[in-house]
Amino acid sequence: MRPAPGFSAAGPQGTRAMLRSDLEKVIEAAQPPPPTGPQPIPPQASGPQPRSNTRRFVLIGIIGVLVLGLLGAGTWWFTSGRYTAVPPLTGQDVAAAETSVRNAGLTPSVTRQRHNEIPQGVVISTEPGEGAEVLRGDPVQLVVSSGRPVVPDVAAGADPAQAEAAIKENGLQPQRDDAVNVHDEQVPVGMVVRLDPPAGTALDIGHRVVIVLSKGPAPKPVPEVRGQTRDEAFGNLTNQGFQPADGTPEFAADIDGGRVIRTDPPAGTTIPADGNKQVTVVVSNAVSVPDLGGLTVPEAQAKLAEVGLALELQPFSNGGGRVITQGPSAGSRVQPGSKVQVFAF
Repeated sequence: MRPAPGFSAAGPQGTRAMLRSDLEKVIEAAQPPPPTGPQPIPPQASGPQPRSNTRRFVLIGIIGVLVLGLLGAGTWWFTSGRYTAVPPLTGQDVAAAETSVRNAGLTPSVTRQRHNEIPQGVVISTEPGEGAEVLRGDPVQLVVSSGRPVVPDVAAGADPAQAEAAIKENGLQPQRDDAVNVHDEQVPVGMVVRLDPPAGTALDIGHRVVIVLSKGPAPKPVPEVRGQTRDEAFGNLTNQGFQPADGTPEFAADIDGGRVIRTDPPAGTTIPADGNKQVTVVVSNAVSVPDLGGLTVPEAQAKLAEVGLALELQPFSNGGGRVITQGPSAGSRVQPGSKVQVFAF
């Protein structure tokens, strides 16, 4: 119904209320125009004059029209005018769907839900459903896709319970498997090393995500240090997490003095991460026989004494002569305190 001129917007939806000043204007507009030119002077009545019947009838007619309009608008409002239908929204982008809901005189609300096929940000369904008759202003819930679940980013060293909670929150299924746990030098035993599949991987709802836990540092074999100097061996063992210690020197005919013969535990022995890390280093005490050829007997004796060896003259040697032969030969490895036989002439 189209409102008459002079109506205000104070009535129910689709109606307008007339102000008093506007009503007077309508009544004046309904009056016949005043006569033009000279008019006969009516005879003077002796008593009071009655009001114009025309004005009364116009006023009554306008009021009647207004009453009928209000009754019609009220009937429309309380029967069908205050209801509206939920528009089709499934498959729309959430922003467009919210606009459509508001245009229908309804109030949108949004909830998110994972979906394997519908892209993120697209309406999956509505509540109430499409075409449902609802009161104007009522809420319409838009169920919007969050897309496929994604493996969360869980930092190395996190507590497994925290990892499980993050995986469940993303719509996936956490799982632990001792068979896939790994040794790690940095992550403490029982803490998260990584997730499998890795963080950021898109999966179907409920897909399994394995939590890989740390078994602590891996057992290490004792390194091979035979033939190295004592200091070299100590440095290598320390760098690999062992605690080197000096053992009692031993003689080895094939290892120069001051170099490692063996370790205890032996090279290749695996030491558990929580086991005893001490490794005893046994060094050779062999002495290399110096070359005495051409030296006088006193010179030869002094040279042997420097390395802890003794000189023994062979029969018929000249004690003041020079060394002609020696045994063991120069460069041979002998035990400390050994004698070197010489023939001097």
